[in-house]
Amino acid sequence: MTGKTIPYATTPELIDLIVTDRCDNACSYCYRGCTGNGFIANFKDVEILIKMICMTNTSEISIGGGDILKYPDIDNLLELIEHMSGHDVLFTTTINFKSLIKYGHAIDKMLLKMSKVFNSIAISVENCDDVQKYFDEYDEIISDNETESHSCDISFQCIPELMDSFDELEKIYEISDRNKITLLGFKKPKTKNGISDDVWRNIYRMRNEENIGKLVKLIHNDWSDTLQCDTKFLKNFPSLQKILNKDAYELNEGTFSCCINAINRRLYVSSYQLDHPYTLYKIDKDNEFFAYDYIENLRKHRIE
Repeated sequence: MTGKTIPYATTPELIDLIVTDRCDNACSYCYRGCTGNGFIANFKDVEILIKMICMTNTSEISIGGGDILKYPDIDNLLELIEHMSGHDVLFTTTINFKSLIKYGHAIDKMLLKMSKVFNSIAISVENCDDVQKYFDEYDEIISDNETESHSCDISFQCIPELMDSFDELEKIYEISDRNKITLLGFKKPKTKNGISDDVWRNIYRMRNEENIGKLVKLIHNDWSDTLQCDTKFLKNFPSLQKILNKDAYELNEGTFSCCINAINRRLYVSSYQLDHPYTLYKIDKDNEFFAYDYIENLRKHRIE
């Protein structure tokens, strides 16, 4: 590769911290292959990692899985996050809307607890009905409990390539009431049965020139202040890079972000790029938590 070396910091701005692979939502498009029998991270390891990260220049820790609500030490985790709130680090997480529906209002108290310590909670949705149901059933639990010292932002995440048309995305935008929306790129699933041929055909149809043209029109419709995209979405729709606000996306995983799996003690460039992991050989307060060869890889990383 040729070109200018990408600027990097010794620690990424954003770290995805995986604490569980356990999830029984059985999403056919799950790129992590999570199941109801998935593994969980030892809480002591999670605690040490979070405390170590808070001593670096990282500005955001995104805690997830799996289904974060199925993490057995979630109460201890929330206490830890609250304890670390004095550091200049944002704590965020993601909840699949399927989990909210499955647990119903039995989850209200836990959702309230989470909103009191997390700076942001992203709700993964599949369609506009999910967004509407969230506002009808759950939004007041969080919005009615904001204080002067703390508020929890709610955003929505969706995979446009799995929709029947981008009209669904427009409806999500209209219902979301200016909440931030993150467009996620479709990632190859790791589930046993995978997705059907019909879904694959739909994905390729959504990427054709006609549909991309529709998406461009929607994005031009004054979405710049609420719209964000993950790296994979921009790689799946490279033509959108020309029209999106530069603050809405980042193309180089491993320079601004990384993923740490606290279950297997491995570090990855991102949560979906699971090749060539780096071992966190020792997790203790005296050990540097980034592998030397990972930092060296960032040093040598270049763009065309």
